[in-house]
Amino acid sequence: MNNYLDGFDRKEVTLAAMQYVEKGKTVAMAESFTVKAAGDGDCFIGVCTDVNNYNASVLLSGYVKITYSGEAPVCGFNTLSADGNGGIRKDADGRSILVTDVDTAAMTCGIIL
Repeated sequence: MNNYLDGFDRKEVTLAAMQYVEKGKTVAMAESFTVKAAGDGDCFIGVCTDVNNYNASVLLSGYVKITYSGEAPVCGFNTLSADGNGGIRKDADGRSILVTDVDTAAMTCGIIL
């Protein structure tokens, strides 16, 4: 049996986007209804799934594969924050997120927001 998590509890919103917001990267709130690229240590709200004409689709809930930096997360709940490069990193002050799979060679992991 194959594992398939895409689509699980998937919830997206469209918000205004400040410059530097990129598809596949973590985002944080900047101001009312506006997101920005998440900086190092930011508590990210989700992952950008598309950018078009200064608007960003943001995945707030569901499964996504994302890069990590620093120490590899472990499968299970981890406290994570943005790493400032569009990915995530372990951070005792971050938010608790479920990590479902880790690829240490590619430095990616699957998370459920």
